[in-house]
Amino acid sequence: MMMPEMPELTAIEHQRRRAMASTLQELGKLARAGALDEAALNASLGQLAHLGAAHDIDALHIPADAGDYKAGLVAVMVRIPDGWGRWISCDAGWYRLITDLDAALAALDLDYVIHQVKEKFGTLRFYAETDLVGELATEFAALIDAAEAASAHTCERCGADAQMCSTGQSYQLYKTLCESCREQLEVDDGIRYRLVRASAAIDTGDEPGGT
Repeated sequence: MMMPEMPELTAIEHQRRRAMASTLQELGKLARAGALDEAALNASLGQLAHLGAAHDIDALHIPADAGDYKAGLVAVMVRIPDGWGRWISCDAGWYRLITDLDAALAALDLDYVIHQVKEKFGTLRFYAETDLVGELATEFAALIDAAEAASAHTCERCGADAQMCSTGQSYQLYKTLCESCREQLEVDDGIRYRLVRASAAIDTGDEPGGT
């Protein structure tokens, strides 16, 4: 089957992408240097919006509920390469886990790369790549494992202590929730989550880049 021929970018589109890349690189430098203040962040985001980046997969998709974690989430997203989609696919309760993890990983490798940050089967998945070797590589992986494990008892919605829950249907949905958020979800969305027994196994079939 022949694939449709992709149209070439115009000179203006090339210029736009170069400007976007330059802005994203500068954001990354400021974030890694710990110099990404609110003024610099807003100026850069304004420039990206002006370039039409809101409709581009390489735009920074900052959650509306980022709050105090806005700068930290930007620091995470600028590590995601072009074409992967710069967004965080989880609720606000895990933003602290994610931003703290990024800071710890950056202390080991300032130039490490992120491919995806998302919820899967009720827990955090943080797919990252580093050129570290030996003990440092082991420490890098251990930090990610610890954050993912912590997400299994951290409410994805509010960050409080929580437990794994599921909808209990034939097509089950999993989510780590505190009691309050579990009840609120049922009121707001009509989705009834119940605690998963500790002995119940979840077959994730997980691999990096999976859905």
